Amino acid sequence: MALINRIKQYRLDQLINIIYHKIKLKAFIIKDKMRYVGYKVSYNSDCTVNTDIIAIENLLDNFLFMPCYPHSIVNDSQRVIRLFGKDYQVNSWLEDICTKKKWPSDTYFFTSNTKLVGYGDVKYVLEINKLNYLVGIACKYNNTKDEYYIHIIENELTLWTKEVAYRKSVANRITMDIAFRSINLIQISMICFKNDYFRGNIYPLIHSLLESYETQIHEFSTPRWFKTGNGANHVIGEMVGIIAIQKWITLVSNKKENTRRLKQEYTWLYETLDKLIAPSGVYLEQSGNYSRLVAEFLIFLDIIEQSVDKKNNSDNFRNRYLYPILQYVIDLSYNNHIPNFGDNDAATVLTALKRDFYDIQPIITYASKLGITQQKELNKYANDGQFLWKSNDANQLYAFTRVKIFSVFREGAASHNHCDLLSLLLYAKGQALFVDRGCYYYNQEESIRIDNFSTHNHNTVSIAGIEQADIKNKVYYNYPKSSFYTDKDENLVFSGSVSYKGIEHKRSIEYVNGNTIVITDNICSNEDKDANIKFILHENIKATVSTEVQNKIELVCKGVSLGWIMFEGVDIKINDDIYYPHYANIIKTSSLTGAFHVNGSKIIKTSLYIDCK
Repeated sequence: MALINRIKQYRLDQLINIIYHKIKLKAFIIKDKMRYVGYKVSYNSDCTVNTDIIAIENLLDNFLFMPCYPHSIVNDSQRVIRLFGKDYQVNSWLEDICTKKKWPSDTYFFTSNTKLVGYGDVKYVLEINKLNYLVGIACKYNNTKDEYYIHIIENELTLWTKEVAYRKSVANRITMDIAFRSINLIQISMICFKNDYFRGNIYPLIHSLLESYETQIHEFSTPRWFKTGNGANHVIGEMVGIIAIQKWITLVSNKKENTRRLKQEYTWLYETLDKLIAPSGVYLEQSGNYSRLVAEFLIFLDIIEQSVDKKNNSDNFRNRYLYPILQYVIDLSYNNHIPNFGDNDAATVLTALKRDFYDIQPIITYASKLGITQQKELNKYANDGQFLWKSNDANQLYAFTRVKIFSVFREGAASHNHCDLLSLLLYAKGQALFVDRGCYYYNQEESIRIDNFSTHNHNTVSIAGIEQADIKNKVYYNYPKSSFYTDKDENLVFSGSVSYKGIEHKRSIEYVNGNTIVITDNICSNEDKDANIKFILHENIKATVSTEVQNKIELVCKGVSLGWIMFEGVDIKINDDIYYPHYANIIKTSSLTGAFHVNGSKIIKTSLYIDCK
């Protein structure tokens, strides 16, 4: 039935087009695979490097609008790198750093399996092969001008090309990862290009790699083969990557641009951005992480275009895409931090400019250069799935919840959002209070993945374990109906509802007396059901049950009273819990949970008092 419903979303001509391209892709893969059986690529470039580096210096000046931060490399002599917030010794680029098993090196890239029994999460291998850590080495060179680091880059790239063959292994499986690697190689080149040894002895290898990757992205880009209209951040990354390669190669070798290709690539990029960046600026994958990532992609493209060739950098690109998403990301941020919601795989583009992968200061700084600062009117984002509110007083309250749009994708398409409508993220005085569960690994077994997506693991009400949308692996069906209401009541911050499978949940948030957040949940069910309410606390928040007042919880942050929270209509408990602030990172914390019964209508009131001392 799910497959039938999915097929019904397409017109007959669309279905024919999809089937045609799937058949054509399979034929292309068979031919391409035969071509590369036993193939040993030779990375030799006959490019004539542009000795007039004034234009390249201009590009570097535009790129280095912040200091270089070598955060991705910890010990350059022993290849110890920082990955997902932890340090790892890398012995081989195809070795799983968790299980110490080597992924097959000679498999054809497009058919390489991303899940092998006994191996860890493939994301580790993919991340290492983006070569982020070599950007860190380039940053060390930039900061010291010590040619020692130039020779490390030379040695690492030489060894890497011997182990990770062109179009071989899972390291080359995902086209967007090829784009990430290309962007990193361009960053390395920009930072080191003034060095004579780098330009004469190392850059020709990088140039050859970039030419190879331009071909690979061109031949296997998502919009070329997959005609469902749901390419999302993959298409954006692929198109920014291939456009950046062509612009860079044109700059350093005076090679003529393939204008026909560029026109098609810009078309695919803009068509995808039209689907995924709302006029308000909201990035519609409904993920804080991917909102940040896409903003970084567009900043990188803008830097390239401003420095190399402005003729394609039309007002349309900046006005329609870049300015709105930068404004949105800044408004979304709190205390220079993007709240975590939806999937978070820790991907990064502006590697050289960041203290760590989730640092958004480059976005804030670049937006400021363009005259974009935080605005006060935030209600406009609610129509596109996200409600933001900031108190603009000494309490520095910030509330975020998802409402209205569940997903922009077709039903049955993989997405990065979770079943989190009306789930509340809350901050006060610079500190996170209620945090999102997040997701740990992508390649976990289905039951664990679904548990992370689930309504009952978000800061909202869950009824009898029923999901807001049906989930199978990472595919959603039967999207819920959700609404956002406005009211002239000066105390009312938010009022919204979600309806699904005989359940209606209304949630309102008020800010009263300049010190208290009141959350009112009104739940209606046409059947007799068990239910739960849950709020996951940040690990800095220590909760203790009041000995004086029932259902009152005292909140302390780093030894200082933050206030208290009180519940009406449900008995509350403090439970040990966990959450995932980003990919492959698990934090022990606690949550406030309460079980109740609903038959008809039930109201629960949660009052959070903020200590104003």
